[in-house]
Amino acid sequence: MEREDILRVLQAHPDNCIRAFHRGRPGCSGYLEGRVLIRHYGGPVPEEIVLKPVMFLKVRDRLVLSQTWGNGSLGGCTWRLADDDAAAAIYTSQ
Repeated sequence: MEREDILRVLQAHPDNCIRAFHRGRPGCSGYLEGRVLIRHYGGPVPEEIVLKPVMFLKVRDRLVLSQTWGNGSLGGCTWRLADDDAAAAIYTSQ
């Protein structure tokens, strides 16, 4: 996905977000991390789109960290569009 495609998905619904997770400690055996774009489309279960690190970096400048959980061994966080981007999306859709 390109930058504008990811931003379009994030702007389409207020619950759309990017969730990151990690297990283990960086540099250790068994370390795993990933990022998933959560897309709500009206169905009972949202769609999850796996983002490669470079895809996340393309939109990182437009996101704010909204929630974290866990610790250094197991945890994650949720990234959402910055308020000015969300407001602009609502304004342009009216």
